[in-house]
Amino acid sequence: KRGYCSSRCLRAEASDGSGALLLATVEAPVQRVLRSNSSFHAMKPGDSVVDGGGRSAEADLSPLGERQSHVDSESEQDAAESSPGESKSDFTTCTMWIIVLSIAANRVLVAACITLMAPFFIIVAEKKSPADMSKLHLSAETGLVFSISKFAEVLLVPFVAKDLPKIGSRNMAILGVFSVGVSVFLFGFVDRIDQWTSFLAISYADRVIQGVATLAYTMAAYTYLVGMFPNAVGRVSGILEGAAAIGWSTGPLIGGVLYDAEGFGLPFFSVGCTAVILGIWLILTLPPEKHNLQDSTSGEVSALRALLVPWVWVICTNLFVSSVLHAAVEINWPPYLASRYHARSFVSGLIILMLGVVNSLTSPAFGYLLDMGTNKPQMEVLGLILSGIGSILMGPADFLGLQQSMFYSFVGIMFIALGLSMFRTSGAPHLTDVLVSRGVGTQRQVRYAVAGLVRVSYCLGYGCGCIIVNVMRTVMGAPMAVAIVGLACFAQAGVVAVGGLATWLCKKHERHSSQWTEVMRDDIALSLLKNI
Repeated sequence: KRGYCSSRCLRAEASDGSGALLLATVEAPVQRVLRSNSSFHAMKPGDSVVDGGGRSAEADLSPLGERQSHVDSESEQDAAESSPGESKSDFTTCTMWIIVLSIAANRVLVAACITLMAPFFIIVAEKKSPADMSKLHLSAETGLVFSISKFAEVLLVPFVAKDLPKIGSRNMAILGVFSVGVSVFLFGFVDRIDQWTSFLAISYADRVIQGVATLAYTMAAYTYLVGMFPNAVGRVSGILEGAAAIGWSTGPLIGGVLYDAEGFGLPFFSVGCTAVILGIWLILTLPPEKHNLQDSTSGEVSALRALLVPWVWVICTNLFVSSVLHAAVEINWPPYLASRYHARSFVSGLIILMLGVVNSLTSPAFGYLLDMGTNKPQMEVLGLILSGIGSILMGPADFLGLQQSMFYSFVGIMFIALGLSMFRTSGAPHLTDVLVSRGVGTQRQVRYAVAGLVRVSYCLGYGCGCIIVNVMRTVMGAPMAVAIVGLACFAQAGVVAVGGLATWLCKKHERHSSQWTEVMRDDIALSLLKNI
């Protein structure tokens, strides 16, 4: 079929031995002409064509087809070189699943390490703080211990993106896991420092290392899996998002149980050793990449070019709003439940666990729908609307006029979990489609740029959310603070809807214009073939 029916070049050589050669190059409409005209439809290489003068010519329709096959084989070779190991485009073998599960398991552990100390670190810090320190000052300094890792990730994304192509996704992922394990293990000795300034300084330094290591692993894991499954970006994003949700939702539970059992050190020692063991397992399971040194250009070049695309700002704002909402629920809602309903820590932990479980169960399903062709802006709009509804119901908000009840908190958390899952999962695939369509860079560069932009949006939103929502909660109460974030979700849904509508109208206009061009090309191609 590719030899002649789909060829874009028609070569006819005179059969009288004169060697006259006629080479006519036309566009893709020749395919439709060959299929729609019976005189050419049955033509095969070697058949005779009679022109207007009665001379016969031998049709050789293969040259461009061969060249097209050569181009296709080169494209496939380039794609294979940019993919790790024995690249395939789908989850087809047991080996592939072992690789995916290994990366997902490490993603769970890395996310759990960040939230491991949430239930007890503030309690330990209050015991070590000076007696004359105000509560506001203490809250600011201890709160920075939680958020400094996110701000470190934001600042260091360009440097990690610059070194990632040189080091390789596999090596970067292994290095990130080992660094997380070692830094978490060393954090277990922090409680033995009694001097307040030294305690804070070492805590800040260790958390910065944890943040950089987490950044390295998350970016490397995404680029590695997308390189392995280029046709399943949605499922890759869903699996990694679901694994992260399991990690940050179970981390406080694991940390609280181990702290109650043996004190401050056990959570960090046990989880740190587990991370090192999983890092060794990662070395054994991940095949090496076919790294192309000629394509080792830095990913931040593509990221800077990507900032000129309007859709990139819209998608990154979606991810920023999702992280602000995540921080509002995870950090600020448990204290509200304890003060308003005298809820035990188990109830607060159950709500956070529900957020993670629902997110982890639905993210792979939404990723599969994206790979099957679901419209990404529509999924993002629906996710933002669900998150807005859930945020308003969490309190519920004062302007709804509903009686405050913990039942609304559980209903609201379900809506928020579904919404976060939908537009977080669609963020990376949508960014990939936008950058590829705009020709920002090579496939490898696009993967690095998407990984960096997604991580910056997540971390910046979470870090700002911890501060902004905490201030709003102090001024107007937790229900209204979360409701304002919900209103921001509604506003962002409107922006995405307008952008999606504008994109659809532009594509419709392009299709309408191209139809007339195709008709004209068909007439030219048919006339040319008849003359031949």
